[in-house]
Amino acid sequence: MDEVVVYYGEMRNLPIEEPKLLLSDLSKNDEIFDKNIVKCPSVKNFLKNTFIVYPNSDYEIEYTLSGIKSSFYDQKFFDKNVLCRDNTKGFVSYKEPEILFFADENTLNLELLLPFFHSLSAELKFIPGVFNIGKHLRPLELPIVFNKPSVLQIFRENPLYYVKFLTTRKIKLKRFMVTKELTDLYVNMVYLRGKTKKTLNLEFYYDLVEKIKYKKKYLSIIKQNLF
Repeated sequence: MDEVVVYYGEMRNLPIEEPKLLLSDLSKNDEIFDKNIVKCPSVKNFLKNTFIVYPNSDYEIEYTLSGIKSSFYDQKFFDKNVLCRDNTKGFVSYKEPEILFFADENTLNLELLLPFFHSLSAELKFIPGVFNIGKHLRPLELPIVFNKPSVLQIFRENPLYYVKFLTTRKIKLKRFMVTKELTDLYVNMVYLRGKTKKTLNLEFYYDLVEKIKYKKKYLSIIKQNLF
């Protein structure tokens, strides 16, 4: 069968759970809804190549009128994993795990989706996104906006978000170890964001990766560090 290999890793090499196929999970889960729903051809077609990403830790993020905070663990954990994008508007990203995907294919788009079959909270908005993991290497995060002061509860056993690979071909996941060399290359790309007042679009990064031949470097490092 024709397959697409997608490599995945965690920026800190945490022992994360391998992303699970959503359709397989739903077909075994009676707690969510009638399993006959996933037999619907249109539902199966929509959910094809959609995977579940789980958090590594139980956690809580609280949005108050004075800002974003958490009573879990310590300030070091908060600073590492919670990015407060706008304290006054409750716009925040949660970055644990910092999972990233990359593909041999020159074009393979990844879509970041709300875990709509599992639901995070009714008190927030989820910010979706899509980019080409054949040309752009970056870790994912959970980007949310609180509708009002409330608490987001995160549990290890509950999905954090879904990732959907926009292809009809079967996805084969292979995990790799993130090395300092790979991290340095990623940091070089991130460095550019803070050096201009303009918002650099994805095409800028795609073109840059081709010009400086980073894709070849990415894949060489990844394939030498497979689990």
